[in-house]
Amino acid sequence: MSKSGNSKVLDCKRNRDGSKCGLYHFLFENAPISLWSMDFSRLKTYLNELEHSGIRDIRASLDANPSLLQECLSKVVINDVNLQTLILFEAASKDQLVRHFADIMGRQESALSNRDSIAA
Repeated sequence: MSKSGNSKVLDCKRNRDGSKCGLYHFLFENAPISLWSMDFSRLKTYLNELEHSGIRDIRASLDANPSLLQECLSKVVINDVNLQTLILFEAASKDQLVRHFADIMGRQESALSNRDSIAA
């Protein structure tokens, strides 16, 4: 690790009061892979509501109604992403990535299979 990297780690170790500059946040930000901190609780509530409204087969519903995927993705809350995630998705900032999350993931899921990510 470079001297400046060591300095950042030491600064973060001294600052364990819960502030954003903690050691874990430093490791999260600088991990060599894409990392996401996400909250799926709103999505889970929405899927439960769909089930209670009579939709029993979410996978079939996603196949029949592509806009349902966008609605599901809009329920996911992104708490944080790291630098590698911004690089991977060619985003200029975390705010930009968060604002366009549903569009980005919608395109990704369409290329793969939208039903597997939400209904699995």
